[in-house]
Amino acid sequence: MIYSRLESGKYGYTETFFNESIPEQQEALRLFKVARDVYMEKIPVGEGITHSEHMPELPKDLQTKMANLTKPIDDLFIKAIVGGNSYTVDQAYAEANAMWEKQGGKDVEAFSAHADENFYE
Repeated sequence: MIYSRLESGKYGYTETFFNESIPEQQEALRLFKVARDVYMEKIPVGEGITHSEHMPELPKDLQTKMANLTKPIDDLFIKAIVGGNSYTVDQAYAEANAMWEKQGGKDVEAFSAHADENFYE
């Protein structure tokens, strides 16, 4: 999905949905603008891929790596959730990261980092 705020006109901007005559919404708008200025200052504005389902398809070798990583990593976090103190989320996170690095997750990241470029190949 390609999205352009410019094509949406004034409704492409979240701040147009606040009603400044309501004090709570006026304060929410102020906080929204502060957050936007702090967190979105360096994000480029323009078109691009905005939803993962519109990303280019992974090559077959990367699809295999993702398929082999997804379930085991999910299982680690499920184990941490139901395991209580015997297996913590921090342990699951460390193990998942190690698994990701050893089994080709970095290759998937490298492909995804250049998704816009790969989209047109």
